[in-house]
Amino acid sequence: MNPYLAKLAALEWTKVLGIGIVAAAVYYFVMFNDGTQLNEQIEQGKTRLETANRQLAETEKALADAERFEKEVQGLATQFEKITDFMPATVTAVDLTTIVNKQAQLAGVRIVKVEPDPVVKRVSFYEMTKVSLELEGTYAQIATFLSYISRIPRLLTFEGTSITMPGSAGSGPSEMSNGRLLFSSSMIGYRYLKDAPVEETPAPGAAAAAPPAPAPGGAQ
Repeated sequence: MNPYLAKLAALEWTKVLGIGIVAAAVYYFVMFNDGTQLNEQIEQGKTRLETANRQLAETEKALADAERFEKEVQGLATQFEKITDFMPATVTAVDLTTIVNKQAQLAGVRIVKVEPDPVVKRVSFYEMTKVSLELEGTYAQIATFLSYISRIPRLLTFEGTSITMPGSAGSGPSEMSNGRLLFSSSMIGYRYLKDAPVEETPAPGAAAAAPPAPAPGGAQ
């Protein structure tokens, strides 16, 4: 007979019962698995997978945003380069007056007045020079003048534009204009300041800055 079975047979039934209970307890607490731990592991795996998927989605969105931002920056840079191509390094009131005289002669309008604005306005990276002008001509001539101005490879804008019928009050339309109109406006030329520092906004209560210097060729 096996010596272990002989020893077990020699034990009292109470001792055998106790040993069985102890063995069952050890098995239950150490080795037995009713599926709870497996379910916990599955849930933990699901949580980690959801976290990984969320992080992946966030990463993909960040990459897409970065790509879109890069394209927008490149597009803005291209547009800025095109703008600066039409902003020469020098623009004076004399330059603008010359442009008005030449295009007015080509369009057949009569120059009533071309008056430079003595104030040259600087804004961040560009400078604005302005001339006030009055031209007299037919509607077609004025439209032709503006068309010629638009073809000049420079950044030129108009402000305060008006078209009226010249003449004295109380005269009939035919006596006042004979089909001719008076075009009044201010033409602005822009100069690109490549190395200009960005101006700081003055603090409230600070002393007012001195007025800008007159444009070259401007009124003294």
